[in-house]
Amino acid sequence: MTHNRECPKCGLIVEWTKTPARKTMPNGETVTVQLCSLHCPEHGEFEPRAHERLNADLSRVMKEIDNRE
Repeated sequence: MTHNRECPKCGLIVEWTKTPARKTMPNGETVTVQLCSLHCPEHGEFEPRAHERLNADLSRVMKEIDNRE
């Protein structure tokens, strides 16, 4: 996720903003992760289609893990 992206409204190239967060894994372990997002100074936060697809795939995998337990 290190590739910069273009704002869909104005075309400005912006870098990923990384925010540390703590998440709990399905096995109960707590880990520190980097939440990545894109922020245009004029239009605010946006997500490219690839990011939406990654979120959907991750949700599907996490649901499968929860169902196994």
